[in-house]
Amino acid sequence: MCSDLGCGTGRHSVPLALMGCEVVGVDLSEKVLAVARELAASHRAEVIFERRDMRDVGEIGKGFDACISMYTVFGYFDAGEDARVLRGIREVLAPEGALLLDLTNFPFVLRSAGTPTWREGERAVTREVQRYQPLTGVLVTERTLFRKEGGVVKLPDSRVRAWAPHEVAALLESTGFQIVELFGDLEGGRFEWDRSLRQVFLAKVADGSSSMCPG
Repeated sequence: MCSDLGCGTGRHSVPLALMGCEVVGVDLSEKVLAVARELAASHRAEVIFERRDMRDVGEIGKGFDACISMYTVFGYFDAGEDARVLRGIREVLAPEGALLLDLTNFPFVLRSAGTPTWREGERAVTREVQRYQPLTGVLVTERTLFRKEGGVVKLPDSRVRAWAPHEVAALLESTGFQIVELFGDLEGGRFEWDRSLRQVFLAKVADGSSSMCPG
C-alpha cells in the first residue's frame, strides 16, 4: 500500500495502481483531484483520492508500505510545519516503511536566480523569474503569462523553502527517518551538488522512531 502525497492530477498514482499497488492519493486541491479521478477512471485504475492538507496526512490510516512525494510538493511551510508533514508521513508508514522524497536541488538552481527564463506553450509564452530571500531561505518564483491571442496575465507567486540537501537530511533524521540513499535524479543517478537538478531521498522509518519522535 502506497501514499502519493501531493498527488496532483494522478500522474504517479494511476501508473502505480496499474502496476498492482494499492494507492491513496492526497492533495488539497479539489480541482486537480477531479482530473486525477477522471484519469484513473479512463485507465480503469483503482485509486483512492482524498482531499486533505498534507500536514494532516497522518489521518489517512496506518501500515503503509511506502509514501512518495514527487516534484517539490514539500517545502511550502515554515520549518516547523514541514517537520510536521514528515512526522505525519512517519505515522502512516509501517515499521519497515519507506519514503521517496523528491525535491529541487536548490544549491544548483540558485546559481541562476534572478535571470528570466522563457517557456513557449501551445497558447502562451511564460516568463519566469526566481528570487531568493536569504534571510528566510525562501525561493520566490514570479510568473507572467503572455497569451498568443493577446493579453498579459501575472500569475500568483510561488514560495517554497529552498532546502539544501544537508538540511533535508537533518529534518528527516529528526522526524524519525533513516536515510538510505540520496540520488541526483529519478533514474537513480549519482547526486552532484553543483550539477544535479533534483535531490531525491530514499529513506526508511528509523528503528525506535516512535519513541524518538512523538507525533
